[in-house]
Amino acid sequence: MASRKPLWIVGGVIAGLLAIIVIGAMIIFASIDSIIKEVVESIGPKMTQTEVKLDKVELSTTSGTGKLTGLLIGNPKGFSQPSAMQLGEIGITLDIATLTQDTIVIKSILIRAPQITYEYGSTGGNIETIKKNVDSYVGQTAPAASTPAAKSAPSAEKKAPKEEGGKKLIIEDLRIQDAKVTAAAMGQQMSQGLPTIQLKDIGKSKGGATPAEVVEQILGALQQQVARAAQSMGADKLKDAAKGALENATKGGIPGGDTTKGATDAIKGLFGK
Repeated sequence: MASRKPLWIVGGVIAGLLAIIVIGAMIIFASIDSIIKEVVESIGPKMTQTEVKLDKVELSTTSGTGKLTGLLIGNPKGFSQPSAMQLGEIGITLDIATLTQDTIVIKSILIRAPQITYEYGSTGGNIETIKKNVDSYVGQTAPAASTPAAKSAPSAEKKAPKEEGGKKLIIEDLRIQDAKVTAAAMGQQMSQGLPTIQLKDIGKSKGGATPAEVVEQILGALQQQVARAAQSMGADKLKDAAKGALENATKGGIPGGDTTKGATDAIKGLFGK
């Protein structure tokens, strides 16, 4: 009988470890909403170099369905509009079984009626600026190349920030529908709806993409549609008029010496006001 005692001890240890794992999993699933919100608001600003806020996350850990509400992406420095994107409600369906794995599978994401403000500034468009910031972040967080040259430069590798969390994503279906883009310059605006944007199997070909790579791909598709809408609205004329009016006012070419009023009046001419 004495020889069986170690087996009971081992069995007890294993049972205890399993209990800890189960309790830990329950805690993680119970707080998944707050975890998602915290991750979005902590990593988002690093990627976009803008303010990122998320009001609420509601996710069922049994069905894997849920929604994110009140996601806001602010404007980069140098732009005056309150935000670049207000994404409203985002419906999401997860493969719950993959939440504890290295690669999380998201079955579908539906972004309904986002409001996008396309603003022109001295450094270009705000959407392009955000895209460049994300591209830079992706470049910094990409795995270092395993070449002799890369191995001989440890100092450069240390400067690159590490991708937070380490999780990768596969998004099987992503749609952005009923989006509205507003082009803004010098206090004047023009708006237009966007066609539905659909992306399939994001990250699938490479076994998963980092959150930053996902954002980069979505922004790339969105930027193309926004640029087309801006062009069809004649927003390029708005941009050129704003630039020309400001240059003219700075040089004293607008009578009265009121730079802001003169530039604004020039923009209003495009709207027949």
